[in-house]
Amino acid sequence: MTVALSRTKQRPRPRPPEKGSEKGSGRSFGRIYSDIWDDPDWVGLSSNAQRIYLMLLANKARTYAGVLPLVPGRYLRTSRDSTREDFDAGVQELTHARFLVIDEDSQEILIRSFVRHHEVIKQPNLTKNMVRSLDSVYSRRILDVLLMELARYLREEPELKGWAEIEEEDPRLWVALCQTMQRLEEARAAGADPETGELDDPEETHGNGQEFDDESGYEPVDSLPDRLPIYADELSSSVPY
Repeated sequence: MTVALSRTKQRPRPRPPEKGSEKGSGRSFGRIYSDIWDDPDWVGLSSNAQRIYLMLLANKARTYAGVLPLVPGRYLRTSRDSTREDFDAGVQELTHARFLVIDEDSQEILIRSFVRHHEVIKQPNLTKNMVRSLDSVYSRRILDVLLMELARYLREEPELKGWAEIEEEDPRLWVALCQTMQRLEEARAAGADPETGELDDPEETHGNGQEFDDESGYEPVDSLPDRLPIYADELSSSVPY
């Protein structure tokens, strides 16, 4: 007698996450290059500020745009001896050194150079996720700083694949980005310093007649594409991390 052997139905093997997807590697780590320890701006920070920066960089709440919620209590749980005083002092130091941008009103943090130095625009899927994450950003200031940073990046590396994804995902953002880049060029043509983006007279009006805000480096206006920053480098330093 022939006995038919029943085949045990196997569970399908789980597929690895798509590169650049929400469950992929984009939010599971923060990239740090070894030569960070040779950078004078980084080694000029206190050890407390360095630790807080690395903690924010690797935090799972950080988006592909480099934005996190400003919730000190959550971050104080990352080490046994963390104190609110140390956290506030470190964030203030990082903000002064332009590693971070803080919006107290919206309770949000931006790691200013995250998109550039984690090569988000080199990967189309990461770029899509970065653009989509902007919908959840409340801070006008942070959105404007991100626009400035992206404009600098576009000017320097226009060949990257992710720019086409920005144009497809959010055409209005793409228009604003291109116009901001044009203003960067106009500011440089007007004699802005190539390293700092500053003009000789910081009180002078530029472009559309608006004056710079002393604290943030730009005067926000109403809505895209009109609420474009005057030019990007005012808030940007040569800090590569």
